[in-house]
Formats: sequence, structure tokens, C-alpha cells
Amino acid sequence: MNNEEKKKRKQWRHDEQIADDTKQITDGTKRIADGTKQNKKRQKVYAVPRGSQFCKSGLGILRKGEVIP
Repeated sequence: MNNEEKKKRKQWRHDEQIADDTKQITDGTKRIADGTKQNKKRQKVYAVPRGSQFCKSGLGILRKGEVIP
């Protein structure tokens, strides 16, 4: 395989990846190997200390939108 063929093949894969990324952006999901869709959004988790700063059991997990009572 010469260099031109390698460049064309690489460009084709790049174009295909761009098309895949565009699809992922439009519906917010991606297809995985078994043909099902998987949600792309990752849930952000915030760790917020509760109680004494020296007490490890006082550490709570706060999700986006939750408030400390």
C-alpha cells in the first residue's frame, strides 16, 4: 500500500468519524456494539462535606440541582 492510499483511507475514516460525531450531537445518544443506543450525557457528581471536616462519614454526594437541607 503506497502513501496516497494510506492518506485516502485515513481521510475516509476521519470523514466517517465526523459523520458519527454529528449524529451523536443531534440526538444525544451513541450506538454501541450490540446495536442499542446509550445516553452520552455523563452525570456530574459533586462531593460536599457535611458536619465536621474531620469526620469522613459526614461526606455526602450531591448531584446537580440538589441542595443541602
